Amino acid sequence: MSVVSKKFPILVISIMLALILIPSVSGETAIHGFGDSEADVTAGESCTFEWGISNLADTMYLIDVRAELSDSSVGSLEYNKNYTLESGSNEVISIKVNTYEGASTKSVILYVHFTVHDLSQPGSEKTYDEQATINITSLFSSVGNKIFGWENTLPAPFNSLVWTFIITLAIWILIGVVVYFIIDPFVERFTLKTKNKYDNTIYDITRVPILITILIYGLVSSVDILSISNDNHLLMHKIVIIILAAIYTLVAYRIFDKVFISFLRAWSNKVGSNFGSAIVPILHFLGMILIPAAGIVFLLNALGIDVTLLVAGFGLGASIVALAAKDVFGSFFAGLQVMLDRPFKIGDRVMLDSGEICEVKKIGIRSTQLYDLINHDIVIIPNTTVAANKVTNYSEPDNHRALYTSIGVAYGSDVEKVESILLDIVNNHPDVVHDNKAQAPYVRFSNFGPSSLDFAIWYYVDDIRKMWRVNSEIKAQINNRFNEEGIEIPFPQNVITFNNTVERKESE
Repeated sequence: MSVVSKKFPILVISIMLALILIPSVSGETAIHGFGDSEADVTAGESCTFEWGISNLADTMYLIDVRAELSDSSVGSLEYNKNYTLESGSNEVISIKVNTYEGASTKSVILYVHFTVHDLSQPGSEKTYDEQATINITSLFSSVGNKIFGWENTLPAPFNSLVWTFIITLAIWILIGVVVYFIIDPFVERFTLKTKNKYDNTIYDITRVPILITILIYGLVSSVDILSISNDNHLLMHKIVIIILAAIYTLVAYRIFDKVFISFLRAWSNKVGSNFGSAIVPILHFLGMILIPAAGIVFLLNALGIDVTLLVAGFGLGASIVALAAKDVFGSFFAGLQVMLDRPFKIGDRVMLDSGEICEVKKIGIRSTQLYDLINHDIVIIPNTTVAANKVTNYSEPDNHRALYTSIGVAYGSDVEKVESILLDIVNNHPDVVHDNKAQAPYVRFSNFGPSSLDFAIWYYVDDIRKMWRVNSEIKAQINNRFNEEGIEIPFPQNVITFNNTVERKESE
């Protein structure tokens, strides 16, 4: 007798039942089924039939299993076709019936043919025939000549299925028009009155998708009136799933970008959080990847495609890509490090390890974009280089820049007068910092040089962008004042003294 079960029974219990219920016949095999002989399933679902086989003989048997459906168009079968049964052993044979989503409502018979070969006697075999019934309920069925559940009692020809379809679809279109042109404006006025700007953004993003959803749902429900094939129904539903998955994946990304990310940016700018300004680009980048990926996974699941192998293949592919693009991923993680550590921000003036002085223009996930202030070039360097090398930030801890100028005067010059002139020059320059005691200008008599008395003056410029101009102007003013005051800036010179007496004695 054949058996149906929607769940696999435990093997041990199956074998015990077989031993209890099967009469012991020495030298033969016995076949027994478990459970009911009939299953009720919805199209697209599966059911399992099981039989227990016991070898009660002193020889080994080979079991051939052949199964088929009375209507192969409704589904497919999964089962092992061959079993080896040793003396005194038992086996549970399972046959899984997978019905197609497009199967119509009907009952089909599963026919199973067992052939038992006695391996000790070639050519000796016995056959057993079993069967089971599967009652399939279709996923789709016509609602008949009804408009929203009410019988169409309109006069001919408006009481036909085609006119019922047209009238129902027209009502759905009217519902969509009312929602879009009458209800939506009221909702928009309400959102504009609230202090929160993001509800209005969500309204703008979802208004058209809601209309499309109403129209698509109306079309699908109206088509149910018509008597079309299940395959056409299934095709239409798959197209609808694809369209809606694409629309709402886009809606999810736009809400993520225009609401969530915009809120985080506004919050970060308001509180001045370095962490917030660093983490927002990272979240934005992750959202660009994960939201479409989630949409694809949802779409594949909705279409009945097993994503397990896809995910496994993706993992393998990701490993290969990560290996091949390790430099790119290295730059990516270095970019995360740069964004989190915040060694500089956009607009800062920095000096690279190579000596270039640049202004930061853009900090990306993979690279940082700089403007070379000297050569008027855009420099793009990988974040791995930024993270691994020394970078001097001229804009931190403030935008002031410390400069110094060295000058030599002739021996015999008045030291106090020289210091006074140098301090007077820098103290009267408008771009030199004067209001910060710690950054006040100062002069030092630094060295007795070979040709001059050497002085150095240190001062801070109030804006790093002015440092080259200010340095040039300070030097020009020093030169002019020294000329006015008669203070000589000597050329390098060497004094050579000849001792004639010593030379005469050596010649004698």
